[in-house]
Amino acid sequence: MLDLLVIGAGKMGGALAAGFADAAPDSFGLGVFSRQRASVDRLATGNPRLVACDRIEPARNYLVAVKPHQVSAVVGSLPPGGLISIAAGVTLAQLSSWAGGERQIVRAMPNTPVSVKAGVTALAAGGDSTELLAEAKTMFSWVGRAFEVEEGMLNAVSAISGSGPAYLFLVMEAMQEAGVASGIPAALALELARETVLGAGVLARETGSDPRALRLAVTSPGGMTAAALAELERSGLRFAFHQAIRAAIEAAQSLSKKA
Repeated sequence: MLDLLVIGAGKMGGALAAGFADAAPDSFGLGVFSRQRASVDRLATGNPRLVACDRIEPARNYLVAVKPHQVSAVVGSLPPGGLISIAAGVTLAQLSSWAGGERQIVRAMPNTPVSVKAGVTALAAGGDSTELLAEAKTMFSWVGRAFEVEEGMLNAVSAISGSGPAYLFLVMEAMQEAGVASGIPAALALELARETVLGAGVLARETGSDPRALRLAVTSPGGMTAAALAELERSGLRFAFHQAIRAAIEAAQSLSKKA
């Protein structure tokens, strides 16, 4: 019997399957199944540890990585075993109802950097799912960092860490465009923006410092950074981020109603 069957081989399901296969102990049996057989074959070809499945095979645990509107049908067809869902907006109560009977259930909200083992995943567990939560935390730690949260926080957490990479990619785009407008070649402007965002993130993580303190440390009174930050504040950067997070949360809530 497999230890984990990943159901769905799209961008996130595929990234998780590949990352788990690369980091799991040799004794860990890992399979992947999708109706898109070509996607499964591509994954298995690049990851010999993965078992390419033609159907939903028996497993200790299942990781459901399909679109939110497909989750109910998949969950309802699963054999006994633990259930981990990465569907945004689909609640533990919904998953439990669709699963029928007793089953340990965990919701996981990973972000796309799991594909380079630098992901952030938020985990929320159902009532008596302590064992599965511990296993899920271990597995998602193979591809980044995993944090346990209350389910009521998941939409807000996902709006920050789940959608967050897209916000930073937009920041990189804007920095590149501003650089080009100032006479810097596009390739160089992109490299500068990309490495700056990366370096700032590593500095924040490694020092453990508050971002405000880090910001003040590079902001000399009356200097160019101070002038730039003042313009960002005048342009409503903070308000825009508050609005963006709120919009993401509302979108997640609407997904729950449509599932």
